[in-house]
Amino acid sequence: AGKEEWRSLLNKRSLRHEVEESIVALHHLRVWRQQQQQQQQQKDTVSTITNENSRNSDDGFIAVDACCGKGVFSMLLCYLAAAPRSHDQLQNDQWFAGLSRIILLDKNQEINWDHIQAANANHEQEKRPFLELWPGTNLHEHDSITERLLLASSGTVDSTTTNINNDSSKDIESTLSPRSKPLAITGIHLCKTLSPALVGIVNALGKEKVPYLCLAPCCLPRTRDMQLSIPLYEGPMQRQARMLAIREKRKKQ
Repeated sequence: AGKEEWRSLLNKRSLRHEVEESIVALHHLRVWRQQQQQQQQQKDTVSTITNENSRNSDDGFIAVDACCGKGVFSMLLCYLAAAPRSHDQLQNDQWFAGLSRIILLDKNQEINWDHIQAANANHEQEKRPFLELWPGTNLHEHDSITERLLLASSGTVDSTTTNINNDSSKDIESTLSPRSKPLAITGIHLCKTLSPALVGIVNALGKEKVPYLCLAPCCLPRTRDMQLSIPLYEGPMQRQARMLAIREKRKKQ
């Protein structure tokens, strides 16, 4: 790599292996988008035949790269999602149309992400989605991550700062836009309890907010040695009641 900002990525020893893993995940994401767009075309056709005025157009989606590391998957997706420059590209790359941004979350705050900043420098000129870094993100902080992702989906407020311990905070779901973008979450090589933690976050968000999850677990813990508690879906009222109970308990401590 000739440019300094790209060296830590392109000179990475495991780059080839991570690219191969990412290609598999990209394939599944592309298949999902293809199915999604075909279903939307069928709905639009029915609306036209029945002379319905309202059409549920494809509002696109937001990609989430959980435990992203150097962000190899996100980098490949970002460039694959660039606006087509020719008719042939339009035919081949239309499945990632509507990808507004890619969220990269990782607990490690010391990763060299200079290549991400370099890619973002000209993303508007090249009509690529923005790569949004969430360093210091711990998947085991279930409620915090769930609410941040809800805010990211809505696009109505800043998703980078969410204080779930604020006693005056209102139910997050009440602030969401009715035109929220769905989240397509990918987790590659999630070690030990990170995979169950991500499943719990997806469960909590629900299938309308997260219609797509691609997960490649690694070294899962033996359940005979420990019990895994994975959260299930809870509606806005349930979440609000549980968060209120948590705040009341902290007040008494």
